[in-house]
Amino acid sequence: MTDGSCFELFAFVVLSGVLSLLYGVVDVCFVFLINRHRESAVGMHYFLLVVLLLATGESVAWFATYKLLNDSGQPVCCPYPDLVLLSTLVKVLAGMVTRIAATLVCLGYGIVRMHISWPEVFVVSGLGVCYFIAVGALEVSHLANQSDGDVRPPAVWEGLVIVTNACFGGWIFLSLTLTRRNLAAFGQVPQTHHIPTNCLILSLL
Repeated sequence: MTDGSCFELFAFVVLSGVLSLLYGVVDVCFVFLINRHRESAVGMHYFLLVVLLLATGESVAWFATYKLLNDSGQPVCCPYPDLVLLSTLVKVLAGMVTRIAATLVCLGYGIVRMHISWPEVFVVSGLGVCYFIAVGALEVSHLANQSDGDVRPPAVWEGLVIVTNACFGGWIFLSLTLTRRNLAAFGQVPQTHHIPTNCLILSLL
């Protein structure tokens, strides 16, 4: 492994380590708040905790992967180590759950209504599964192609990922617009809805 590669891996070790610590602090604060206000906590709060824990798990997985590769001198590619594949799987799972959470919040779950209809549950779950399959297949096939010397991602899976993200994005935008309109109609302050929604949407990027 060249000195440049070692420095790049070390930078990723530091970055993922700091990110893991920051996520850990947020996790502790969130658990404390849920425990303190558990009598008024709703299902969405616990689902958001799952989102945070998955994001933390993703950061920790990448930290462990980069640290192991940096300490052992093992090349990142090719073939890819098992830890890289595991971290990629956690990344895809976290992305799926985050998109589902953002959609549910924009639908008003836990804010303007306490229940989600079964058709909405079915469609959100279906989109989530499609996203997981598409992104998972894209990532795995892309890693396999890179091992064979082809750096281009598979066009079919890339197109399906774009379509799935567009469906999520369009539904999130329309649901957010409707929920804000409902909040304004009841004379409530929509900023309480903006903060968690904007945080979730930023995490999708």
